[in-house]
Amino acid sequence: MPRRASAKDLLHVAESRAEKLAAYRAGVSLEFRTGYSIDELRSIACRDRMLLASRTLKCAQWALTHNPPLYRLALGRAYYSMYHMMRTVVFFMNGGDDHQEHRELPKHLPHDFPNSTLWENALKNARLERNHADYEAYPRNEKGFKPTAEKIVQNARDLMPIARRYLMQKGCNL
Repeated sequence: MPRRASAKDLLHVAESRAEKLAAYRAGVSLEFRTGYSIDELRSIACRDRMLLASRTLKCAQWALTHNPPLYRLALGRAYYSMYHMMRTVVFFMNGGDDHQEHRELPKHLPHDFPNSTLWENALKNARLERNHADYEAYPRNEKGFKPTAEKIVQNARDLMPIARRYLMQKGCNL
């Protein structure tokens, strides 16, 4: 690789804070160690997170068909599947994992994501229902969670191809 630095490049380094220079060194080291560019590593991270979302959705579907059905578990797993899908979209479009907090994530869904307001509300609702299923003792009977669990599992099923297609259209190599 040629060793050239323009005045603009040198000025950029000369005026950078230590934290920024440390991040540059870490990035260069990461690319050297892995053989992948930062953008390629981001795509790999997206692929792996979407795989996690898919596996979590399969667990939710299994819980619905278990004998007896495990509706609380299905509801929670479906929420996490949706969460990981949306976290992947926001991570890829934002260029980093700046908004992974459960309350914040829905607010940062890209405006050009298909039906973004609908999915923002679906994710918020799924989180609230997951909290109810995970933290509340009532209803005691699993059947009390059946309609909500079935709806959220279906939402996660519906979201998967939309999120995949969106990411791929934006240049993410899943």
